[in-house]
This record gives sequence, structure tokens and C-alpha cells, in this order.
Amino acid sequence: MCLMLWYFCDDAIISGFTHLLGGYAHLIWLFGFVCLFSFSLVFSNKNNLLIPICLYVSIVFLVLFTSVFHPEYADWFHHSYYNLNNMLVHPRGAIWAFIVVWLIDDPEDIYSTLRIVCWILFIYYLLQYAQAMRIGYWTIYDIDGTESQMTYNMEFGYAMMFPAVFFGAVAFLKKVKIYYLFYAVAMITILLGGSRGSAVWGILLFPIMLPFKWKNFTKKERHIWLLACFFLLPLAYLVYSYLDVIQLGLSVALSEHGISSRTIEALFSGELSDANGRDEIYEMAIDLIKTGGPFGRGIYGDRIYIGRFFRWGYSHNVILELLVTFGYVGGSVIVGAVVYGIYNLFRRVTGITEQIIFITFFVTSLKLILSNSFWYVPSFWVVLVLIIKWKTGTVKQKKLLGSG
Repeated sequence: MCLMLWYFCDDAIISGFTHLLGGYAHLIWLFGFVCLFSFSLVFSNKNNLLIPICLYVSIVFLVLFTSVFHPEYADWFHHSYYNLNNMLVHPRGAIWAFIVVWLIDDPEDIYSTLRIVCWILFIYYLLQYAQAMRIGYWTIYDIDGTESQMTYNMEFGYAMMFPAVFFGAVAFLKKVKIYYLFYAVAMITILLGGSRGSAVWGILLFPIMLPFKWKNFTKKERHIWLLACFFLLPLAYLVYSYLDVIQLGLSVALSEHGISSRTIEALFSGELSDANGRDEIYEMAIDLIKTGGPFGRGIYGDRIYIGRFFRWGYSHNVILELLVTFGYVGGSVIVGAVVYGIYNLFRRVTGITEQIIFITFFVTSLKLILSNSFWYVPSFWVVLVLIIKWKTGTVKQKKLLGSG
């Protein structure tokens, strides 16, 4: 549990150590992770480690296989930001989330740790937002390490989405109404300072959770929720399509009440959009799938081509990226297995605790439909853990006491 807390709160912990001790913060975090990880392995069930080890070894072999048949990928394998060391070796890499959560067997322990994590991150990102509003800009670090001062921060929305989704899930599934307030605060900061993708998934959270509650609804409640979804779905579309206009409206409203909103005013021009160039990226990814053979182009197979036109290089859609990497045969098998596993979780997970855990990681991993790469999103790897460990439906179904 301490390891999970240390891993998911890495930004907040490093920031705290940086303010206290200066430039050694990353080393302190790394030392703490290694100690906690070693301690966890010593006291874990050794038979329980077989699947994480096999997964990691398989990825290493896939990297080696790709490097042999595609030596032209070398520049991306050694990229200053997207290099394999950051992806596979450094403990802050997303794939480490798999074993970090895998080591915790009791869902109640995962829930308890997740609750603490989300409160820490909520406060940390709220302070970040307040600081940006106070000074009028965000400090952004580009993939080449260049620091710049900007009036928006696209990653902030996805970061704040993690506690927002947890709070929304607790409010809806556990019926703890005070959490709606915390969810609303998080969503407002996302709308004011985040990207359209994070705003959309925050809104669609409640329709996504409906399958867990549907069978317990009365006929009247079902009609109410169907009506609500009728409005929520087009609302999410409008937010995605016209976030700049919405932000401008919020900017004017805040300004009329004497609240400075320079960040929003700068964003309404459309610079915030995380959809810029996505259509072109998708077209290139589809061409790579068509010409990549039944088993794909290997790890980073999209980077060498998409990276010529867009500096990040990845496909910006998890399905396309999997198909480019593993091919239209291999990738389809993986996509099908993941989709089936998620469907099974919706069917089999009946405990409220487990539902909240699943929804938190599942909805936050949905960012991969519109942005980023699955190699860099910890929630995606945690969803794989839940699919594998909870697949039989025999996961402990104990109710948590208290309000959450």
C-alpha cells in the first residue's frame, strides 16, 4: 500500500522534496521506491509474481526483436524523452503500475490507498491551479526539456481527472453526496485550465457507471437516467467541439465577478485544443497498419513515420497504436481480449469497493482514445491487472465501512 501511494503520488512527493531539499528530490523518490519495492517483493507470495515477470520479460524480448528487425528505430529508442530507459527501466514508467497494484491482493487495501492518493493529488493539483491563476501562467516543460511560460497546461486536465473520477464514483456508487462537491470543484478546474478530452471523460463518467446501478433502479429512476444521458451525451460532444467558446463564456462570467481569468481568455483562441492534427495522425496510423503486415511493426512502429511530422510520434489512439505495434492480426487479438476483459468486469464486479477501483482506473485510461500512448499511462496497466486478477469474479466482495 505504501508502494502504491509512493508511486501514484510521485509528482506531489517530488515537488515537496524539491521545495525542501532542492535538486535531490528525484533521487530521494527513486531511493524510496526501490526500498518499498524491495520490501514488498521480500514479503510477497513468490508464486504471485509469475505473471508480472512474464509480462516484463515479454516486453523486453519484443524490444530486442524490434531492434533487430528495425534498426532504424534506434533514434526513438534513445530519444531524450521517449527513450526505452524511461519506458521500461525507470520506476516512474507507466508499466511499473502493473506490479505495484498487482502486489495488493485485497481490494479494500487498494481502495483505501486510492482514496489517500486521490486526496493528495486533488490538493496538489488544486494548489498548482491556484498558483497558475495567481501568477497568470503555467510553467511547461517540452519533451526536449525546454522550459516555457504558457497560459494553459494541457496535461493538467488529465492529471486532475484522476481524483475527479474517483470523487464522482464514490458520490454515485456509494451515495456519499459530499463527494459531488469535490467532483464539481475538480471538474471546474479542468474546464478552466485543462484540455477538452479530460472534460469530456469527466462528464461521461456517470453514463459509464450506469451498468453497475441499472438493475437496482426503479422504473422511474431508469427513465430519469435515460433522460439525463440523452442530455449528457450531446453535452459531452458540445464540450469537446466548443470548449474554447465555453471557456470564453466562463472567462466573462468570472471577470464580471471580479475574478481574474487571464488563462481562460488566452485559451479561447483554440490553442488549448488537444485535437490539433489528430485527423492527419489517424490517417498515417491507418496506412501503417495496412502496410505493416499481420503482426505489425513492433514497439515504436508508429514513431519513425508519424514522428517526422509530429514530434511526439505516437498514434493518439490506443486501438490504432496496438494495431500498428502488433499488426492487424496480433493487434486485433489483443484489442479483443482487453475489450472482453473490460466487459467481464462490468458484468462480474458487484462490490461497490471494486466498482469504484475499476471505474477510477478505467475512465482515466480512456484518455488513450484521444491522446497519449499506452506506454505512458499507468491507469491502462492497472486495468490489465484488474482484468487478469478479477476475471473469475471471485475477488473479495467485502463492503467498506464508513462513508469513504
